[in-house]
Amino acid sequence: MTKRCNRCECHKSHSEFLINPRTDDGLYKLCKKCIAWLQRKRGPRRKYQTRITSIDECPPLPQEDGLRIIHCVGLPGIAADSNGEIWSCRNRGWTPVVWRKLSRRATNADGYVTSMFAVGTGSDIKSIKFATLVCEAFHGARPDGMQVCHTDGTRTHDWPSNLYWGTPIQNSQDRIRHGRNHGVDPELVNTAKLTWETALWIRSQQGLTNRHDLALQFGVTPSTIAAVWYNRTWKTA
Repeated sequence: MTKRCNRCECHKSHSEFLINPRTDDGLYKLCKKCIAWLQRKRGPRRKYQTRITSIDECPPLPQEDGLRIIHCVGLPGIAADSNGEIWSCRNRGWTPVVWRKLSRRATNADGYVTSMFAVGTGSDIKSIKFATLVCEAFHGARPDGMQVCHTDGTRTHDWPSNLYWGTPIQNSQDRIRHGRNHGVDPELVNTAKLTWETALWIRSQQGLTNRHDLALQFGVTPSTIAAVWYNRTWKTA
């Protein structure tokens, strides 16, 4: 019995075809010679790219008008720019090692933009704030006992001119100045997007509505909705 090869269009015996149990006749559509030719044409398979361990292994930083990009301290393959964005050239499986911006969608329970990063040469994964990476890149390594402070009080505004290293006391004074300290009626905070009426209604929807839908409805983050649900903010007891 013979079979026609889809590439060379020659009729050959079944012994000239490799076995493929997923086809109707149990054979590949191409003959052995044509498969070998395709494999030579494609070349050798790419090797899996290992983790970047030094800045020297990184490609050149992107060049954009009016944008300054600096390597992050202690994280080879991670960089921060003057707009508060974080870049990465760490590989993702088979993708080429090129610089790309990381998403700013993930925020922690306190409202800071964060992302997961591999730290060191082992398998340790750590959640790090974008603000910390930007501040270290543009203002130097964190001094002992210092915290990242936002000048305007908005935790997602991570550009370098809005960040500085401050003491815990300075950070507390910033919270008071921006109306974020505990004990203040949250409805009196000038940046509040919720009221007591809406906060109590949101709390009543726990388990009934998705927090992401509520966040879109009221123009806040899902973590803000979760904080209201679990009585971490807009506390009633």
